Amino acid sequence: MQSPSLSLSGSAYGTTPVFTKGLQNIRATKGQLVVFECRVHSTPTLQVHWYREYDRILDSADFRILRKKACSSAVPEEVCTLVITEAFPEDSGIFKCVAENEFGSAASSAHLSVSPAGDFCGSAPSAEPGTLPAALSRGRCPLGPGQSGIEPGQSRIEPG
Repeated sequence: MQSPSLSLSGSAYGTTPVFTKGLQNIRATKGQLVVFECRVHSTPTLQVHWYREYDRILDSADFRILRKKACSSAVPEEVCTLVITEAFPEDSGIFKCVAENEFGSAASSAHLSVSPAGDFCGSAPSAEPGTLPAALSRGRCPLGPGQSGIEPGQSRIEPG
Protein backbone atom coordinates (compact mmCIF):
# COMPACT_ATOMS: atom_id res chain seq x y z
CA MET A 1 0.00 0.00 0.00
CA GLN A 2 1.24 3.44 -0.85
CA SER A 3 1.70 6.14 1.77
CA PRO A 4 -0.49 9.26 1.67
CA SER A 5 0.87 12.25 -0.19
CA LEU A 6 -0.03 15.90 -0.31
CA SER A 7 -1.74 17.07 -3.49
CA LEU A 8 -0.15 19.80 -5.55
CA SER A 9 -2.97 22.13 -4.58
CA GLY A 10 -2.35 21.32 -0.90
CA SER A 11 -6.08 20.69 -0.47
CA ALA A 12 -6.11 17.21 1.05
CA TYR A 13 -4.26 13.98 1.68
CA GLY A 14 -4.87 11.04 -0.56
CA THR A 15 -3.40 8.15 -2.49
CA THR A 16 -2.93 7.13 -6.06
CA PRO A 17 -5.49 4.46 -7.05
CA VAL A 18 -4.31 0.88 -6.49
CA PHE A 19 -6.00 -2.22 -7.93
CA THR A 20 -6.56 -4.74 -5.15
CA LYS A 21 -8.01 -7.22 -7.67
CA GLY A 22 -7.16 -6.93 -11.35
CA LEU A 23 -9.12 -7.94 -14.41
CA GLN A 24 -8.97 -11.58 -15.54
CA ASN A 25 -8.82 -12.91 -19.13
CA ILE A 26 -12.14 -14.30 -20.34
CA ARG A 27 -13.09 -16.82 -23.03
CA ALA A 28 -16.70 -16.77 -24.19
CA THR A 29 -18.94 -17.92 -27.01
CA LYS A 30 -21.03 -15.72 -29.29
CA GLY A 31 -24.19 -14.48 -27.54
CA GLN A 32 -22.89 -15.07 -24.03
CA LEU A 33 -23.02 -12.54 -21.18
CA VAL A 34 -19.51 -11.41 -20.18
CA VAL A 35 -18.56 -9.74 -16.89
CA PHE A 36 -15.24 -8.02 -16.23
CA GLU A 37 -14.73 -7.08 -12.56
CA CYS A 38 -11.92 -5.44 -10.66
CA ARG A 39 -11.45 -3.78 -7.26
CA VAL A 40 -9.64 -0.53 -6.67
CA HIS A 41 -8.64 1.38 -3.54
CA SER A 42 -8.30 5.15 -3.65
CA THR A 43 -8.55 8.25 -1.48
CA PRO A 44 -10.24 10.51 -2.45
CA THR A 45 -12.91 9.19 -4.79
CA LEU A 46 -11.91 8.43 -8.30
CA GLN A 47 -13.07 8.45 -11.87
CA VAL A 48 -13.23 5.14 -13.70
CA HIS A 49 -13.10 4.69 -17.47
CA TRP A 50 -13.31 1.50 -19.52
CA TYR A 51 -11.64 0.90 -22.89
CA ARG A 52 -11.64 -1.78 -25.59
CA GLU A 53 -8.28 -1.53 -27.30
CA TYR A 54 -7.96 2.29 -27.50
CA ASP A 55 -11.67 3.11 -27.73
CA ARG A 56 -13.45 4.40 -24.65
CA ILE A 57 -16.60 2.47 -23.71
CA LEU A 58 -19.66 4.47 -22.75
CA ASP A 59 -22.45 3.05 -20.60
CA SER A 60 -25.18 1.65 -22.86
CA ALA A 61 -27.66 -1.21 -23.10
CA ASP A 62 -24.92 -3.38 -24.66
CA PHE A 63 -22.07 -2.34 -22.35
CA ARG A 64 -23.17 -1.69 -18.75
CA ILE A 65 -20.69 0.11 -16.50
CA LEU A 66 -21.29 -0.42 -12.78
CA ARG A 67 -19.55 0.78 -9.61
CA LYS A 68 -20.23 0.07 -5.96
CA LYS A 69 -18.45 0.36 -2.64
CA ALA A 70 -17.24 -2.95 -1.28
CA CYS A 71 -18.49 -3.11 2.30
CA SER A 72 -17.08 -6.53 3.16
CA SER A 73 -13.46 -5.47 2.72
CA ALA A 74 -11.18 -4.34 5.55
CA VAL A 75 -9.67 -1.81 3.11
CA PRO A 76 -12.19 0.64 1.63
CA GLU A 77 -12.42 -0.13 -2.08
CA GLU A 78 -14.73 0.06 -5.05
CA VAL A 79 -15.89 -2.79 -7.24
CA CYS A 80 -15.81 -1.69 -10.88
CA THR A 81 -17.72 -3.86 -13.34
CA LEU A 82 -18.19 -3.93 -17.10
CA VAL A 83 -21.04 -6.15 -18.32
CA ILE A 84 -21.23 -7.04 -22.00
CA THR A 85 -24.83 -8.18 -22.38
CA GLU A 86 -24.22 -10.22 -25.54
CA ALA A 87 -20.68 -10.87 -26.73
CA PHE A 88 -19.73 -11.24 -30.39
CA PRO A 89 -16.42 -12.35 -31.97
CA GLU A 90 -15.76 -8.73 -33.02
CA ASP A 91 -15.80 -7.77 -29.30
CA SER A 92 -12.61 -9.81 -28.81
CA GLY A 93 -9.59 -7.78 -27.75
CA ILE A 94 -7.91 -6.10 -24.80
CA PHE A 95 -10.22 -4.47 -22.25
CA LYS A 96 -8.83 -1.97 -19.78
CA CYS A 97 -10.16 -0.30 -16.66
CA VAL A 98 -8.45 3.00 -15.79
CA ALA A 99 -8.96 4.54 -12.33
CA GLU A 100 -7.76 8.08 -11.68
CA ASN A 101 -7.92 10.84 -9.13
CA GLU A 102 -5.93 14.01 -8.44
CA PHE A 103 -2.99 11.94 -7.13
CA GLY A 104 -2.52 9.71 -10.18
CA SER A 105 -3.94 6.82 -12.12
CA ALA A 106 -3.74 3.05 -12.39
CA ALA A 107 -4.92 0.58 -15.02
CA SER A 108 -5.77 -3.11 -15.21
CA SER A 109 -6.14 -4.98 -18.51
CA ALA A 110 -7.40 -8.38 -19.67
CA HIS A 111 -8.10 -10.14 -22.94
CA LEU A 112 -11.57 -11.18 -24.12
CA SER A 113 -11.74 -13.96 -26.70
CA VAL A 114 -15.20 -14.60 -28.19
CA SER A 115 -15.57 -17.65 -30.41
CA PRO A 116 -18.42 -18.30 -32.88
CA ALA A 117 -21.45 -20.12 -31.45
CA GLY A 118 -20.67 -23.29 -33.41
CA ASP A 119 -17.47 -23.98 -31.43
CA PHE A 120 -17.33 -26.82 -28.92
CA CYS A 121 -19.18 -25.72 -25.80
CA GLY A 122 -16.60 -26.94 -23.33
CA SER A 123 -14.03 -24.49 -24.69
CA ALA A 124 -16.23 -21.54 -23.89
CA PRO A 125 -16.21 -19.47 -20.79
CA SER A 126 -13.75 -19.82 -18.06
CA ALA A 127 -15.33 -21.62 -15.14
CA GLU A 128 -14.07 -22.37 -11.70
CA PRO A 129 -12.71 -25.90 -11.29
CA GLY A 130 -15.50 -28.29 -10.44
CA THR A 131 -18.24 -26.14 -11.98
CA LEU A 132 -20.00 -26.31 -15.32
CA PRO A 133 -18.91 -23.86 -17.99
CA ALA A 134 -21.44 -21.02 -18.15
CA ALA A 135 -22.59 -22.06 -21.63
CA LEU A 136 -23.65 -25.44 -20.24
CA SER A 137 -25.34 -23.98 -17.18
CA ARG A 138 -27.33 -21.60 -19.42
CA GLY A 139 -28.45 -24.46 -21.66
CA ARG A 140 -26.65 -23.07 -24.74
CA CYS A 141 -24.89 -26.37 -25.44
CA PRO A 142 -26.86 -29.30 -26.76
CA LEU A 143 -26.67 -32.36 -24.56
CA GLY A 144 -24.55 -30.91 -21.81
CA PRO A 145 -23.97 -32.89 -18.60
CA GLY A 146 -27.25 -34.10 -17.16
CA GLN A 147 -29.25 -33.21 -20.28
CA SER A 148 -31.08 -35.87 -22.26
CA GLY A 149 -31.97 -33.91 -25.38
CA ILE A 150 -35.65 -34.62 -24.75
CA GLU A 151 -37.91 -31.62 -24.32
CA PRO A 152 -40.40 -31.61 -21.42
CA GLY A 153 -43.57 -33.44 -22.43
CA GLN A 154 -41.78 -35.61 -25.01
CA SER A 155 -41.01 -39.26 -24.55
CA ARG A 156 -38.01 -41.23 -25.71
CA ILE A 157 -38.71 -44.10 -28.06
CA GLU A 158 -36.23 -46.91 -27.64
CA PRO A 159 -35.58 -49.21 -30.62
CA GLY A 160 -37.23 -52.58 -30.11
